Amino acid sequence: MENPKKAHHHFYPVPLLVNEYGASYRRLLVLSSGSWHLIPLDEIIRLESEGNYITFFTTTRKVVTINTMKHYIEILPEEMFFQSHQSHIVNLAFIEQVSFREGCCLHLKNGDVVPVAHTRKDSLKQVLMAKCLK
Repeated sequence: MENPKKAHHHFYPVPLLVNEYGASYRRLLVLSSGSWHLIPLDEIIRLESEGNYITFFTTTRKVVTINTMKHYIEILPEEMFFQSHQSHIVNLAFIEQVSFREGCCLHLKNGDVVPVAHTRKDSLKQVLMAKCLK
């Protein structure tokens, strides 16, 4: 029998929803300043942590919440998101360039530059090679 806790974090926090036009999409429910924010996954550019505060950078806004990166790396779909650094998770669809000068970093479509930990370079290469035409 499947572990209920494991099943919970794979399916419950990021449910598949259908909009009024029949298109499927997934949203993340995030509590911030006493309000629930329903953030479509395909609008999340990146997450950045500072202590126990997580900032969601989306295509339309910033949302700050209290949680851990571990929580979000466990519930966000790995086919869409990559933890590039202890304090950064990026949406793979927003990576525009990978730079190897003076350390490794990701240049995102919105102009942000995100570091890649030395220990995660090989994982990043594998993920990008699997997702991109060569």
